Amino acid sequence: MQRRASNRVVASGVVMVGFAVPHFVDDFLYGIPDEFGLTNPQAQVMGGVFFAALVLALIMAGRGVRAGYYAACGFGVLLVAAAVLRHLEGILAPEPYWGGLVSEGSILGLIASGLALAAFSVQALRVLRRVDHDLT
Repeated sequence: MQRRASNRVVASGVVMVGFAVPHFVDDFLYGIPDEFGLTNPQAQVMGGVFFAALVLALIMAGRGVRAGYYAACGFGVLLVAAAVLRHLEGILAPEPYWGGLVSEGSILGLIASGLALAAFSVQALRVLRRVDHDLT
């Protein structure tokens, strides 16, 4: 049961990365780093650190480490919040947002997969808690 829970966290995290990376590129194309007073090199370094930390969290989750589940959940919630707060209003507007369907799809996919990552992480923590309880 714990292995299945870990696999769900890792799989949903990989799916989220599949949406996050194209969206990250879109952010640069449409000047998002400028909105935060960042140069492109600064934003690239921050993005690299972010994705490295996310991969590390997924590796830890895949090994059943509690901190990995917490970190994965945090990444999922963070990306959902950022996407909703920054982009949802533009997506809901009647005209195409940024690059159209591809841009909108990457944002909506990011939101859905981030929610799944957070939910599966919480579920994995519950499974781990039951396993720990059964061992005592």
